[in-house]
Amino acid sequence: MTRNKETSSLADEELFANVLYYGQPKSGKTTAAASVAKLGDTVYIDAEAGLKSGPLMEFGVPVASIEPFREIDFDSLLKLFWDLNDDPPVALVWDSLSESMKKLLFATAQRRYERKPTNERYAIELGDYGINTNEMRELTRKFRDLRCHTAFVALEKREQDENTSAVSYGPDMTSKFASDVLGYVDVICHTYTVDVKGSDEPEYWGAFRTFDLHVGGDRFHLLPSKLITPSMDRIIGYLNGTLTIEDDELMNAWRERGGLDVSKAATPNGEALLVTELGATEVDSSEPANAAKPAGRRRPPPKPAVAS
Repeated sequence: MTRNKETSSLADEELFANVLYYGQPKSGKTTAAASVAKLGDTVYIDAEAGLKSGPLMEFGVPVASIEPFREIDFDSLLKLFWDLNDDPPVALVWDSLSESMKKLLFATAQRRYERKPTNERYAIELGDYGINTNEMRELTRKFRDLRCHTAFVALEKREQDENTSAVSYGPDMTSKFASDVLGYVDVICHTYTVDVKGSDEPEYWGAFRTFDLHVGGDRFHLLPSKLITPSMDRIIGYLNGTLTIEDDELMNAWRERGGLDVSKAATPNGEALLVTELGATEVDSSEPANAAKPAGRRRPPPKPAVAS
């Protein structure tokens, strides 16, 4: 093989954030993902018809920068990919994978019924799931590989292992596809809310480590273990170095309100207080809350050149 010395190195590549948000309804997923519009034009695949301008504007999201897309079928989504591949936006959001998978599965069953209407019209057969999983895999990988930031949104599902009875929580989709998606993205954010005494509005949090049986992840090792208001623009800020745990005004304001004294608000099972004190330092959720503090903070890895 002949090397092309004019080819740029890995260090010269522009890096884009790929984030999966998942959580219960009303846990802030849509607003967190849509907040990427603060960085520029955003195409928003709105499979759940949950994109509402009023609530987004209340949270400071520039709705004029959002272009909704609501044609949720395989051919339309594939065409959208090729259009964006030629002219990528600043960001793409797909909300949600859970609902899109159901719609594409139904469409697969309908096509089969129209070819051979011998069974119940709305019956789902085993082969339909295989087609559905392959379609979702292809679309998700293609959108992830666009030259823009991507956010995928999913509902939350409880899983129980048939052999060990162990319980875990992750994105609401088939097990095989969920496993694929968790590997496709660089950041996995479990969203949840914390009630605030004297306020009708809860705090919105995101966890980027596996806590309380909920899967989380940060391939860059640059995000806090848990982050208040885990909006896409804030995540990108942490990844490109324009935002740190020390100068994060929202996290500092939370600390000033007594956050360090109520660690269970940000760590539901009372994991070690180190999680909120050091932010980016990872702590095993099995560590007791009164564990001794280590001698020094882990040296963070070099920051990747994430696009602003």
